[in-house]
Amino acid sequence: MNIFIKSKLLFAYAFRLFKQKLLYYNTVKLFSQQLANKTPLKSRPESPIIIIGMHRSGTTLTTLLLEDLGVSMGCEQQISTSEDLFFQRLNELLLALSNATWDNPKSFSSILKNQDWNLALTKVISHELSKSKSIRFSTNPCRQNKRKLWGFKDPRNTYTLPIWLNIFPNAKVINILRNGESVASSLLNRGNNNLKEGKSLSLVSLSTSLSLDLWAEYVMEAHKNCSALSDEQYFELKYETLLESPETTIRQILNFLEIDANQEEVNKAVSRVKYPNNHPVVKVKDISATAQAALTFYGYDD
Repeated sequence: MNIFIKSKLLFAYAFRLFKQKLLYYNTVKLFSQQLANKTPLKSRPESPIIIIGMHRSGTTLTTLLLEDLGVSMGCEQQISTSEDLFFQRLNELLLALSNATWDNPKSFSSILKNQDWNLALTKVISHELSKSKSIRFSTNPCRQNKRKLWGFKDPRNTYTLPIWLNIFPNAKVINILRNGESVASSLLNRGNNNLKEGKSLSLVSLSTSLSLDLWAEYVMEAHKNCSALSDEQYFELKYETLLESPETTIRQILNFLEIDANQEEVNKAVSRVKYPNNHPVVKVKDISATAQAALTFYGYDD
C-alpha cells in the first residue's frame, strides 16, 4: 500500500473519529437536557413497520417494495439508502450515547442490559417524538397514504429495536437476512469504491473477515431482540428467497402486514426484484468461530 493511499486512509479514519466524538458530546448534552424536561409525549400515529437487518442485506430493496405496496417509508429519505432521515438521526443519537457506531455497535447492546439506561433512552426518544417540530413525522401529508401504514428502515434498528418497541409495542418487525459472505463481499466492494473516491469509509469494509464478524454480530443481535415476538409481529425474510421467488415472498409480506394489494401493485413490486450479477460471493478465508456459528445457525454454511 503506497504512501498516498495510507494517507487517505488515515485522514478518512481521523475525520470519522472527529465526527463521531462531536456527535457523542452533542448527544450527551441533549440527553441531559431531555431528561430534565417533563413535557408529556403527544399522541403518535399507528404503530410502524420496522425494518432491521445487517447493512448490505437487502433492507433498501425491501423498503422500496413496501413503498410499491402503499406503505410510507419516509418523507425525507437519504437517497442512497432509502432511510428516513428523521429516524436515522434518532438512531445515531442512541448509538452515540454509548459511543457506538454502525460498524462498532457492541457498547450500545451492553448498556441496554441496564434497565435504568433502557428507561432513560426511551424517555429521550419519546421526548424527541413529542416535540412540536418533530411531530412532522406523523402529520406530514406523505404519511397519510390510503392504507395508513408507515414504517422506517435502518440497519441500526437491529440494535435500537428494544427502545422502539418500548415506544411502539405493537410495531411489526421485518428482519432481512442474507448470506454473510455475500454481505462481506458487498461491503468490500463499497469500501474499495469509497476509498477510490475519497469518501468517508469504515475500515471494517476493507476486510471480508471483519465484515463477516460484524454480520454475525448483527444477525445474532436481531435473533436476541426478536426471540420473544409472536408470528403476528415478526417476519423473517431471506434475501435469497426473495430473489428466487419474488411474487411468493411478496405475497407472504402482504399477508404478514394484512395488506390487500391489487395485482398491479404486486406486479410493480415483483418487477423491482432483479438478481444481482455484479457482486459474486467471495469466500472468506479466515472465518472466526462466532461467524461460523452464525453461518451454521442460519443455514449459510454450505
